[in-house]
Amino acid sequence: HYQRGVSHARQELVELKEELLSKELTVKDVSQQVANITAKLSKYQQKCQSMQKIKTELQASEGERSRMRSENDLIKEKLRVALQLEQHLTKQVAAAEESAAQVSVQNSALKNEVAVLRQVSE
Repeated sequence: HYQRGVSHARQELVELKEELLSKELTVKDVSQQVANITAKLSKYQQKCQSMQKIKTELQASEGERSRMRSENDLIKEKLRVALQLEQHLTKQVAAAEESAAQVSVQNSALKNEVAVLRQVSE
């Protein structure tokens, strides 16, 4: 934008020079036109600075988004590991419950044998 503004200002200066050569302009006229061109250049420079500031803010924003994506990926990985652990523990609990049921069955069988042995011994 700034380069375009400078190019435009140069063109205006060339036109002013041609006008000066073709006409008899007063110093006041020339001063006014130079002041106008200077004001336009100043506006272009301000626009360029604004654009640069916006660009810098966008880059900072992109950096923050990138950091958040990395954080999000880390959280997803932790969740995946937690789900695997939960599945493993669920299988272990099921196996322990099955083992407890078998012990309970064996315990009942032993109680029955003890009861039979008591009756036999009486």
